[in-house]
Amino acid sequence: MEHTYNIGVDVGGSHVSCAFVNKTTGKIVENSFVERKIDSNGSVQEFTESMRLLFGQLFSVANQYSFDAVGVAMPGPFDYENGISKIQGVQKFDALYDVNLKEIFKDVLNGYDVPVCFANDASCYALGEYYGGAAQNSKRTIVLTLGTGLGSTFLINGSQSIEGTGVPPDGYLYNVPFGKSIADDYFSTRWFVNTFKERFRLDISGARETAALAQKDEWQALAVFDEFADNLTEMIYPWVTKFQPDTFVIGGNIAKCHPFFLNKLEEKLAKREVHNLKIKTCELWADAPIVGAAMSM
Repeated sequence: MEHTYNIGVDVGGSHVSCAFVNKTTGKIVENSFVERKIDSNGSVQEFTESMRLLFGQLFSVANQYSFDAVGVAMPGPFDYENGISKIQGVQKFDALYDVNLKEIFKDVLNGYDVPVCFANDASCYALGEYYGGAAQNSKRTIVLTLGTGLGSTFLINGSQSIEGTGVPPDGYLYNVPFGKSIADDYFSTRWFVNTFKERFRLDISGARETAALAQKDEWQALAVFDEFADNLTEMIYPWVTKFQPDTFVIGGNIAKCHPFFLNKLEEKLAKREVHNLKIKTCELWADAPIVGAAMSM
């Protein structure tokens, strides 16, 4: 069987990474993953040079593959069709506001006349899990990414759904009303930081440190994870009921703390008569947006 390849790129707030992805299998080509640190507060010229160096690394370690396209996972707000950044006032990538990144990537890829397309990073994460991870063979899928913020994607047979029964506008859950504010305030790193400070007058860095304390049976950390499981149940239950997914995948850095809340989430949903729902953590982790970006072409 002849295999074809795309390049997937993930642009994050502190790093950029890319790899060749086998379009037949949805897998990253072995030894083709490369990564560089990036200053998200840098200039357009610095961003361009980082991309140039990134692709230089990629082609130096895996130059034997031809590729059909480049897919880029990019945080929003962003004009994905035209490749123009609309990120502004969030202390990252401000210098790229209104800049045509499609032209930058084509310049960096000088000599390779291939399409360059952009997609939302959370959506790429979900598509990566669909093609090569925990959501394979799923017909209806909800994927949450829990980290510095809350990302969400609703998939129907591997295609993103941004409207319809059980789907919030644009598939976004971060801005739905929850608790005293919105969901993003409850399912992100800052919730762990703020909760510890408000309840116990303790300073922690986030979910990972909470998990380290829970590992030692510290009651404060265990209580915080119980509350997190309660909140996640309350938030996701209406959408599970309306969208009727067969698979629910949780990714992002907070998902790495799953031993302290995933079973509780399953139990709480089961008590609400949610059955036959596969609840999983992601399998590809940082590789997911690269795979998704490459396979979305």
